[in-house]
Amino acid sequence: DGERQRETERQRERKKGGERGVLERERERESNVVDGSGSGGDIAGLYVLFRALSWLAESRALRGQRGTPMGDSVQRGIRIVFFFCMFAPVMYLLPLSIPLLLLYLITYCDLSEIRGGRPSPWFQNLSFWHWLAAHLELQLVSEAEGKIQKGKPYILGLHPHGILPLGGILNVVSPINHFAKRHGNALTLRGLAASFCFFVPGYRDFCLAGGVCDAARYSAKKLLDDGFSIFVVPGGATEALYSFPDEDVVYIKKRKGFVKLALQHGADLIPVFSFNENNQYDQFDPKNGVVKKIRSGFQAVFGISLPLLKNLIPRRCKITTVVGAPIAVEKMADPTDKQVQDLLDLYTAELEALW
Repeated sequence: DGERQRETERQRERKKGGERGVLERERERESNVVDGSGSGGDIAGLYVLFRALSWLAESRALRGQRGTPMGDSVQRGIRIVFFFCMFAPVMYLLPLSIPLLLLYLITYCDLSEIRGGRPSPWFQNLSFWHWLAAHLELQLVSEAEGKIQKGKPYILGLHPHGILPLGGILNVVSPINHFAKRHGNALTLRGLAASFCFFVPGYRDFCLAGGVCDAARYSAKKLLDDGFSIFVVPGGATEALYSFPDEDVVYIKKRKGFVKLALQHGADLIPVFSFNENNQYDQFDPKNGVVKKIRSGFQAVFGISLPLLKNLIPRRCKITTVVGAPIAVEKMADPTDKQVQDLLDLYTAELEALW
């Protein structure tokens, strides 16, 4: 009897073990189903992100290359989405920051960058900029003194772009080296920067306070129509990728947009070259094809370069910004390709002459 009882108990244990195995297998199948749905959600999220980035690249919304503006509601909508994508983690972790962030959102979406900007004389005269000017040993040489007419629009083209064209901006756009006074206060100048710069909280306010506006075509046109002169960097993000110490690469042969803009507005062109601008930073020269594709894709969407820097603080270097004499430009509503090319060739020759 005892043997039969033990056998019965063993059978019960095996049955329980089998039942547990069945339950474990069912749980595993349920887990796989959940994981599968999660994977499907991840794939859907990646697809939405890919489509959004593709739209931004195709629409050139962040690259400063649109000839006509998107509606104010669309522009504000893009900014609001971008804002909450950046600050959602902060709002979640620090709920007390929400009121302050919502207050900042009002100025973040005011579209000042396409409406003439909001420069701050106080900001432009901070001691930090004077220190930086001394650190970079800035010098300004101008061949345009006495040649600029008050009330006439001008387009100043800075070369090279560098990682950040600090020397050229401080020498010309800011009051540090008295560019405006030396030219009889004849210019009301606005610098231009890639549209994406004004989507980055904090950095947009830095640009706006420094007298910089959106580089989109319609924005540049509006500035000229409103009586401003503009300070552009024709080489843009592409030129920035070739910024290596003791090398000056000027990306100009295909940059016809600012020349056509000058013809359409009768704005005289002024070439500007900043010597040693590229010596502030050093960057790795990526040979890896994958890295190059990532950088190209980033530039296609956001309109700014993605340099791989070796140093974050600009090196001490003597930057000399040379401003050329104005090139007279006759106004024409619809210039031909030949007229644009001829003026670009003349501008390039005058730029080379600054050497």
